[in-house]
Amino acid sequence: MKAFLQKANVLCLTSLLYITSLYSYAEEADARFDELLAMDLGNLLQVKIATGTAVSVKKAPAIATVITASDIEAMGANDLIDVLNTIPGLHMSRTSQGGAPSINFRGIVSVFGPHSLLMVDGVPLKSVVRGDSLIPWGGFPVQSIERIEVIRGPGSALLGADAFSGAVNIVTKSATDRVKNTVGAAVGSFNTRNLWGNLFHRIGDWSLALNVEWVESDGYSGFIERDEQTNLDELGDALFESGVLPFNPDDASNAPGYQSTGFEAIDLWANAENDSVKLSLGVQERNDLGVHQGILGALDPTGRLGGYRHILKAQLKPLPLSHDLTIEGNVSLYRMSQEVDSDLFLFPSGALFGAFPNGLIGNPEWEEETTRVEAKALYSGFKNNTIVLGGGYIRQNLYEVRESKNFNADLSPNPLGLVDVTDTADVFIPEKDRENVYLFVQNVLAITDAVSITAGARLDDYSDFGQTINPRVAAVWLANEDLTLKALYGRAFRAPAFAETSVVNNPLALGNPNLNPETIDTVELALAYSPDERSHIDMNVFYYKIDDFITFVPDSGATTSTAQNLGKRTGYGMEAQWRYALSEQWTGLVNMAYVKANDEVAHDDVGEYPELTGYLRINYTVNDQVDTSLQWFYVGEQNRIPGDIRANVNSYNRLDAAVTYTFTHYPTVLALKVENALNDDIREPSNGTADNGITPVAIPNDLPQPGRVLRLEVSTHF
Repeated sequence: MKAFLQKANVLCLTSLLYITSLYSYAEEADARFDELLAMDLGNLLQVKIATGTAVSVKKAPAIATVITASDIEAMGANDLIDVLNTIPGLHMSRTSQGGAPSINFRGIVSVFGPHSLLMVDGVPLKSVVRGDSLIPWGGFPVQSIERIEVIRGPGSALLGADAFSGAVNIVTKSATDRVKNTVGAAVGSFNTRNLWGNLFHRIGDWSLALNVEWVESDGYSGFIERDEQTNLDELGDALFESGVLPFNPDDASNAPGYQSTGFEAIDLWANAENDSVKLSLGVQERNDLGVHQGILGALDPTGRLGGYRHILKAQLKPLPLSHDLTIEGNVSLYRMSQEVDSDLFLFPSGALFGAFPNGLIGNPEWEEETTRVEAKALYSGFKNNTIVLGGGYIRQNLYEVRESKNFNADLSPNPLGLVDVTDTADVFIPEKDRENVYLFVQNVLAITDAVSITAGARLDDYSDFGQTINPRVAAVWLANEDLTLKALYGRAFRAPAFAETSVVNNPLALGNPNLNPETIDTVELALAYSPDERSHIDMNVFYYKIDDFITFVPDSGATTSTAQNLGKRTGYGMEAQWRYALSEQWTGLVNMAYVKANDEVAHDDVGEYPELTGYLRINYTVNDQVDTSLQWFYVGEQNRIPGDIRANVNSYNRLDAAVTYTFTHYPTVLALKVENALNDDIREPSNGTADNGITPVAIPNDLPQPGRVLRLEVSTHF
């Protein structure tokens, strides 16, 4: 702690010297910070996660995007994945890890997808175990979302760990003058049923909101031609034919067969606020989740997962203490779990050449909680400068680990069968916690009415791996009313997850307590241009360099791999978007992104990301009653990871359409939506052991995605 305080003092002193020098340089400028951040009538959308204070996207010192509830309605999206895939440079898909989602920015990919930060109302939805947002996902319905704020690029200078490649903040609906009470229902393909309600009320100075949504679906049962157990079956045949095995083991694979993707999801988001405080409650319950293509790449038609995510947050809104000084703060508690509703068969009955006649069963469960306290002050007493100074405390606690399994650490059968190893030395990960104390400072200097510089840094001190400092600098130039230019630099980090530091009884992957955090340095240039009042163009280029990338390295003479800081990656690319309104009836949006990500250790492409993506949306209002939407997604060819000799994953196109009808005399809306209208064969890359000619990939033909999906919904406002 002494070392932390010393570095904090140095950070504050350095920042103060920097701010003083800028103040001296700009003492003749007239613009004040509040004027610089004033709402631009030509660009009303605001993003808060870029600066910690509300600022228009046009002036934000970051590559930022805001998607509103109206945008979501216009695109006809039903799930968060569909919404985020409309953003250039962001590709969201489901992975080989039980169908868990992965938010990948700019080709920065890994098995669990821990390099992006997903938040709801400013509270991170992160699991300290894997660094992801949990395998029990099931979907994230969108009827409760007011807007989504997205930053592409590093965000650790304000947001801390895991805002590595980008950050997504979901803001749930609150009571405002614009919203109406709504109830709705929908039915669709795969026996999908959906109910929701958005209820708002005012009592005196308090505004109350309750958003509830229920979804149940059998899920898309994509066909899997062969799986990991197929490989083992073929190996058993070969060993028998060569005389190594004295018997020919029976084939155990459930492939060819279908994925198990059904789920039940319940979401509740409630908040109460007045001019001073905001209280928020979030509940996500997931039940009866199929494990898609299986936990280890072997089809499991009966295994089921569940889990919860609970959020409590109390926020003190900006409180003026004087003309120049404002304070605010918040405290939150986030709890989440992974639960096994039905035994998980890592391999089916008869697996491992008959050694497991009842199947290889492993049921890892846990509960964890994260407590956060943060306070910050905004001071604008220096001419043309606004300083934000804050700090906080985070405690991540893995407080309940449970496991039952019928195998030992060396994959040999446990003679006692399925045994509960909770609270024993055989459990897959020990219960533990970590603490983090942090301090951040940021200054926004208005050099002129048109030019501003944002500079800041954050110092984090972790109880398990030590300290990290992450700075950022951004220059924004409003060249004229139509053109904005930005130059950005930032550093970010990702804290090692407990699965990377502490796993001890896993037959495949082991933790390393000596890991360092991963780091990334990013440089970006951007422009925003509005040639006329009906059109707006955004373009940016970027380059990044990643050090200490955590990689699982095979252990000599063992079946396990251990986490190591051996990876180095670089990447570069560009992103562009054009939003236009051809007339009052015709509006549209088109964007594209290109990225090239390199593994500097393997001297090869990183793989498992699309180098080129494109998106087009056209909205046409037929009349006061009928609105239509057409969307086209293009996902380019995806290279394989180094060492995987399979052909690249094919590019694909997806066409979506929607039509809504609003009744003239009733506040009711009917909508018909279709996804993948052309029923294209869409596949995302399967991962696993590289196909080096010796060890085959678990699912060689990749992961099938839903074909044509139909949905009919009705909603009414009151």
